[in-house]
Amino acid sequence: MRLVDHPAIVEVLEVGRFEDGRPFFVMELLQGVTLQQHLRARGRLPVDEVLEILEPLCDALGAAHQKSVIHCDIKPSNVFLSVRDGRRRVVLLDFGLAKLLDATGPNGAVDARTDVYALGVLAYRMLTGYPPFDNAPYLVMHHMHLHARPPRPSSRAPVNPAFDEVILRALAKAPAARHATVAELLKELRFAAERGRTSGRPHADIPADGCSPCGSRRGWRARCRRTPTSSSARSRAWCRS
Repeated sequence: MRLVDHPAIVEVLEVGRFEDGRPFFVMELLQGVTLQQHLRARGRLPVDEVLEILEPLCDALGAAHQKSVIHCDIKPSNVFLSVRDGRRRVVLLDFGLAKLLDATGPNGAVDARTDVYALGVLAYRMLTGYPPFDNAPYLVMHHMHLHARPPRPSSRAPVNPAFDEVILRALAKAPAARHATVAELLKELRFAAERGRTSGRPHADIPADGCSPCGSRRGWRARCRRTPTSSSARSRAWCRS
């Protein structure tokens, strides 16, 4: 982590060893919650908030990639939503699994597109309230990440279809089919958000109290648990009280 100095990457203050030889490092103290905790409390997030979180993350990862460092473990629990001077500060944590560019990982050589895939998973989760694959044992989900095409985000939640192509491209199985850089992914997400605002089919955001766009006072999560599995039935269930 000390290779990359960036405001959206947790700062390492000191590295050393105790007298008995055990290594240690000291990081800055952060006040706030992880993105995982935030998503559990809120469910899916409004598009503007998704971009507000992704923009500093992509900038931080771009800086890391310029130093030939690939994070390899981007997930909600490794993104921290801190508060500094009354403003939100998004901080990327835990470079414990990071690899140098073109090092060999479990599924082959790693490069920037490894982190692009993980950002695609993160964006999918924030926009829909669901991971691309869920409700399956770990080994089954691992197989699905390697071989199965995820459902379109707009089939899982009232997400503007403009995001479908962008997210599914980031989640392509072949690295060559993904965005080449995190900056390219962010640019397409911004464009999709703008298309949503001008197309007459804006992303149906969840209000701050966590309720659904239909105005029901019942929580989104409570209704998600009984949402039908088929996409056509699911679209009808979104606005049922």
